[in-house]
Amino acid sequence: MRSKSILWSIIVFLAILANVLFAAPKQHYIVRYKAQPSSLSLQSMRSQRITLPGSETVDHSLYLNESEVDSALKSLNQDPNVEFVEPVYPVYLYSSPNDTWYKNQTYLKDTDLNQLTSLPAEHDTVVAVLDTGVDLYHDDLSNQLYNNTNEVLNGLDDDGNGLIDDISGYNFLEAPAGEGDNNPQDGHGHGTHIAGIIAAETNNNSGISGINPDTKILPVKFINEHGIGTQLDAALAIRYAVDMGADVINCSWGFYSANTVLREAIEYAIANDVIVVAAIGNSASTAKEYPAAFDGVFTIGSSNINHNRSYFSSYGTHLDFLIYGKQIFSTDNGNSYGFKSGTSQSAAVMSGVVSKLLAYDPTLNTSSIYNLIKNNSSDSTSKTSEKGYGTLNTTSLLSSLDVESSVFVVSEDIEPESVESLTLTRVLNFPNPIKTSTTFGFETNTAGATAKVTIYDINGATLDTLTQTTVPGYNRIDWTPSGLANGSYLYTLKVSSSAGDKLEKKILTILQ
Repeated sequence: MRSKSILWSIIVFLAILANVLFAAPKQHYIVRYKAQPSSLSLQSMRSQRITLPGSETVDHSLYLNESEVDSALKSLNQDPNVEFVEPVYPVYLYSSPNDTWYKNQTYLKDTDLNQLTSLPAEHDTVVAVLDTGVDLYHDDLSNQLYNNTNEVLNGLDDDGNGLIDDISGYNFLEAPAGEGDNNPQDGHGHGTHIAGIIAAETNNNSGISGINPDTKILPVKFINEHGIGTQLDAALAIRYAVDMGADVINCSWGFYSANTVLREAIEYAIANDVIVVAAIGNSASTAKEYPAAFDGVFTIGSSNINHNRSYFSSYGTHLDFLIYGKQIFSTDNGNSYGFKSGTSQSAAVMSGVVSKLLAYDPTLNTSSIYNLIKNNSSDSTSKTSEKGYGTLNTTSLLSSLDVESSVFVVSEDIEPESVESLTLTRVLNFPNPIKTSTTFGFETNTAGATAKVTIYDINGATLDTLTQTTVPGYNRIDWTPSGLANGSYLYTLKVSSSAGDKLEKKILTILQ
């Protein structure tokens, strides 16, 4: 009898485990009530109250099983006490992978940004890097981090902001579900790369030089190790950065739709005269992505060395400026360095420039800095969807501030290890939207590399994986979705060889 009882217990345990492991992913919504809902309503909807700093609204985070979405949304939309119900959209990073074939930091010299060293830092500034976190122990960054002097490492909320021991930033990843903590350590590398561009320590006999090494970096993590976060976590992160005194917020991420809570968080920052710098995206299209497309944001695209838009950079009427964004050498996780390209890097350069201007003259506000950069850009009198106001002329900028420019000598270069070049270009899937099946196409110069396509839902859960060995030239990987509902999905295409990795991130839509 005992053996049967044990066997039955094992069966029940395995059944429960299977339900946990293979349960359909829940869909995430945010509900705004006009007044506090009843406890019965809260219990029936299994929602959780969200506190948005600086906001008096009554918001709740709600996860729904696929089978209950229609009935729940219908009920909520018919409730006169509900102001709106919106999906919690994801965000993804705007950066390309490393390339070790170029010398480090050529962009400083090739675009004359090295002359910004002539601009003295008279005042303290803080740049909040809202991203995957920052490598807190990197030799080029550890002395550059913001220090919350009102907080002590004692397990208590000393400064009364509702967060415990947030001495050097905070981790808002899945914070609405109670998962946030005071450790914004980077698990991806993107945020560390952005932080180094802005403020890597200078004259420390190693590494690189930041655009503004006199500023402090406030690490605010809300994106996971796969490069995916949510707009709800981003909204919490933005409000935190504002309340902690950030002068500039760097947003090198985005998505094609936007939550009200994200828009309101951006408006909160702008209302407090915090400058928000956002990457426009790497889709090479005019499709608007957020937060870059919100009013009042400094929207940054990437330029090539000839001051024209980079082939990968998005564009449109919301584009403000172009900044060189290809093969930018900066800090990386594990006390290392590497190259990345993208409008992410362009936005970081602009955040460095803006913080440098604020350090020089704190009386400058958002409008005056925008006009100062515009009036000293290559197309200052004619804004276009291809270039915005063009690229910054550093010599002209310094002249307008009555500062004599001088050439900045970058510390000793770190020559990357020479390896066989690996290329990954022409990445796309067609048809898209997908009716029955699709083909992932890409071009590489390497035979025998491993190509891996991974499809994710908007919450970052892996849905399918495809692998294939590459041939030189154009490659195709066919895919027929099975059991996936209509909607938008994310996918990555990664090519790996002895020369390293190349990665592209894209969006696909199923419409059957």
